[in-house]
Amino acid sequence: MRKLSPEVKEGFRRFRHQRRAYYSFIVLTVLFLLSLPAELLCNSKPLLIYCNGRFYFPVFKTYTAQDFGGDRQVEPDYQSRYF
Repeated sequence: MRKLSPEVKEGFRRFRHQRRAYYSFIVLTVLFLLSLPAELLCNSKPLLIYCNGRFYFPVFKTYTAQDFGGDRQVEPDYQSRYF
């Protein structure tokens, strides 16, 4: 791993002493990290389905209605009451 030059270390030290900028950076970094799993949690597909004694993961693999006992080769509507 490379060591940081004295100029870069001085720049980081000055940045940390600017409280508003440093705290804004911390807050924005935390908000960014919290938003990373949002696409996984807020979508139209369930994370896990237990059907007919098997586990299915529609988020990671595309299943057809036939996989769940249907008669068509299309992706099922997971939010339908008939599913």
